[in-house]
Amino acid sequence: MTKLIAHRGYSEKYPENTLTAFRAAKDLKADGIELDVHLTKDGKLVVHHDYYLGNPDNGEGLIFKKDLAYIQVLKIGEDEEIPTLEEVFDLIGDSLHYELELKGFTEAFLLKVVTLVKSRGLVSNIEFTSPNAYNLSRLKELEPTFTTGIFLSPYPGWMDAELGRTLAANNARLGGASVLHCPLEILDEEFITAAHAQNLKVHAADCNTEEELRKAFDLKVDQLSTNRLELALQTRG
Repeated sequence: MTKLIAHRGYSEKYPENTLTAFRAAKDLKADGIELDVHLTKDGKLVVHHDYYLGNPDNGEGLIFKKDLAYIQVLKIGEDEEIPTLEEVFDLIGDSLHYELELKGFTEAFLLKVVTLVKSRGLVSNIEFTSPNAYNLSRLKELEPTFTTGIFLSPYPGWMDAELGRTLAANNARLGGASVLHCPLEILDEEFITAAHAQNLKVHAADCNTEEELRKAFDLKVDQLSTNRLELALQTRG
């Protein structure tokens, strides 16, 4: 059965990347949550999508230039706060799958993540992704058993589907990745078959309409991310 990953928690109903959104995803029986992690100026791991503060919180400036003390007094709406990664782990524990998007960009950041994940016994619960491929290659050097997933983009006009899926599978293998995160538009039965033949899982990204969800389920992707968790649960049946 296709796993449902609540994108930034149950973000359709609650502020993204907050403890309330993650708790709601857990209560609704999502299979996992997706969240973004940064390192503060004083070396703390916090959960927030953008590199800049100010959306959806009331802060300003770059996260990596701010201490945790500044970030902890910020508000999202009336009473939500920006959580630390430790607080998310305290809340969810090992009850769900995590997709941890690494937004930091230093060795110190990666080592902090590795240390925390191992200390909590969550290695088998987490898949790591990142907009920075070097984060993932270095992470695999530090911890070869960690699971990583790479992001794919729509094919450029000059690339056909056969070349696209061939490059995707082989790039993943070269980088030691286990999951292909794909825009729905590039997915078809041939893509799924080719990926599975290479022992790769397929993740359909941003499935937020009934049509998108049904296509992903019909293709039997391994997992998908959605903002509309209740609709996804109803559609999956």
